[in-house]
Amino acid sequence: MKRKLLIKSKKINFFPSYTIKNNNGNLIKILEKKNTSLKNFVECYISEINPNRIKAWRYHKNLQQNIFLLNGRCKVVILSNKKFKKFLLSEKKQGILNIPNKHWYGFKNLSKKKKVRILNILEKKYQENEILRKEQNSFDYKWN
Repeated sequence: MKRKLLIKSKKINFFPSYTIKNNNGNLIKILEKKNTSLKNFVECYISEINPNRIKAWRYHKNLQQNIFLLNGRCKVVILSNKKFKKFLLSEKKQGILNIPNKHWYGFKNLSKKKKVRILNILEKKYQENEILRKEQNSFDYKWN
């Protein structure tokens, strides 16, 4: 099955995943090398966001973020060219959201009861010294 690019802006991309149905349990195809700008896969990790909480703002100097929502509903906001771009990730709309380096971004868990889990796939090893962080109210953005 061919995966087409669903949303594309100047640098931010969303590649939908697809499900291969099986009576014993489905297989969800998350990432194919031909459908991403990743050259190599070096590391991946899971980030959790507690119910009704916000994790913002982050900025990676060198790392491109490639995120896949594992469970829950999450709003992702990316500051690109002085404009906020919003993406809603959910279990019903799965795919890889590519956040290039040098973009501020944040997450909001839209559930009041359930944690959000996000898988992040990296082409370089994560290093704490290459990330910048700002407080949630550092930008003029209303999360509600």
